[in-house]
Amino acid sequence: MDLPNGSADAILGDLCLNAPADPLNWGAVAAASAGSHLEEVKRMTEEFRRPSVRIEGAALTISQVAAVAASAEVKVELSEAKREGVQASSQWVVDSLSKGKDSYGITTGFGATSEDQGRRRLAERAH
Repeated sequence: MDLPNGSADAILGDLCLNAPADPLNWGAVAAASAGSHLEEVKRMTEEFRRPSVRIEGAALTISQVAAVAASAEVKVELSEAKREGVQASSQWVVDSLSKGKDSYGITTGFGATSEDQGRRRLAERAH
């Protein structure tokens, strides 16, 4: 028996006939991204041109990051709640260093401290 979907298998044919037409919801995704993105571009441009970027800790947009990267004149403001977290993190680094603990990216030879770390390890081996 041939089914409308071209299958001769009744079970497979039934699965194909009853399957949703868009199981991954691509139609909704396409509809959401259709049309002009002019309003989004306007919003991003306005955000990029602001004289300051306030970091609240919830979200940082691409236009905020680009604004700070593009101009040394853009001020970065940190909310009081986040300032406390930065201070606590900074204190943790100071405490770890004072106890001689290795911390990835600080004492493990990553970035600006890589040469200092290498010299320290050579000095330790010499003793």
